[in-house]
Amino acid sequence: MRSNRCAGARLQAEERLSEMVVAGAVAAKINRPAGVVRFAPRRAPAEHLNGWAANIRRLLEVVERATQDIQKESMVHKVPIVAA
Repeated sequence: MRSNRCAGARLQAEERLSEMVVAGAVAAKINRPAGVVRFAPRRAPAEHLNGWAANIRRLLEVVERATQDIQKESMVHKVPIVAA
């Protein structure tokens, strides 16, 4: 009986939250399978692109560093790097 009340309260809360999100009163993302709600302000498309660009830049820095380390090891151990 208690779980029915909890489930009903959860559905009511989700419904109310959904209404608030649609109305623009709250910025939130609902992940129903995980049962998680993430509250965060909406970001402009330019901010999303800037975030992606920063992530790509960091990834390329890691790849560049790994490439340099591989070349250094190749020179130290006198092992040629052969393209496959």
